[in-house]
Amino acid sequence: MKLSLGLIILPLLIFCSGKLFSAPVSNLRVAPIDGIIRISWEVYAEYPAIFLVERSEDSIHFSPITQIHHFLSGDLPALYSADDEAAHPLVTYFYRVSFQDEAGNQVVSEVVSGTAGNEELLLGEFFPNPSASGHVSIDCRALRPCLISLTVISSHAEELFSGSQSFEQGDHVMELNFPEIPPGIYYVRVAGDEWAVIRQFVVGY
Repeated sequence: MKLSLGLIILPLLIFCSGKLFSAPVSNLRVAPIDGIIRISWEVYAEYPAIFLVERSEDSIHFSPITQIHHFLSGDLPALYSADDEAAHPLVTYFYRVSFQDEAGNQVVSEVVSGTAGNEELLLGEFFPNPSASGHVSIDCRALRPCLISLTVISSHAEELFSGSQSFEQGDHVMELNFPEIPPGIYYVRVAGDEWAVIRQFVVGY
């Protein structure tokens, strides 16, 4: 699943208790990770903190979706990420990370935005998996009428099949049948004009 990303960068400062504080959080970004929105950032803080990942639909009113504990590891910057698995397609969300500094002041990062909506086809997982016969199926939901390309590749990077298939809007079951395929691990790339996902299935194990 692919996201259409638009970054909105706000100042990395917050007014709190009569002072300005600079948040030791940088490179906040969102990325498409196969059906979810992944929020990631770097931390330069030299003290423990609990980071709240917050989401908004209007960039004004934010609500926490998860929290991440930051512990000193001796290596800075520290890299963190959180997944928003509840993001709905075709909705633009705004994200920020907040925490309390050593003095107890609430500090807020910049804001980034992402839209989970360029995907046309939502895919489940192959079943049965492993497959003894080379026949596998996968549930899918077309968000709108679409034409997708389909490529099957072996673990040795050999292309076994390439084709296309059209879907009307709604729920479907896509089936692949390779009765003479040797045992092994196979990858299926399903792609549209602006998105692509990869699923894996196993034969013979």
